[in-house]
Amino acid sequence: KGLLEGSVRVGGKVLGANVRYMLGYVDQDDHLIRTLTPKVGDSSQESLMYSARLRLPDAVSDEVVTRVVEHVIKSLNMEAFADTLIGV
Repeated sequence: KGLLEGSVRVGGKVLGANVRYMLGYVDQDDHLIRTLTPKVGDSSQESLMYSARLRLPDAVSDEVVTRVVEHVIKSLNMEAFADTLIGV
């Protein structure tokens, strides 16, 4: 893991270090891997699992990540096309 340094400014004022726990970075463009499916599957490289692994702390187990991803799929009513390739 790399180390990032810097400060966060809002309205020209530097915010304290504790603000990092309240902020996140969202890329403006979608960068989905076209050869993956939304579904969890047997591979930890499926799209939502891959994305969850990037965002969740390392201490979160694969079992918990899988349950979270399955919940997201159900919550978004994605079950019908969870096996569809993203780029198709």
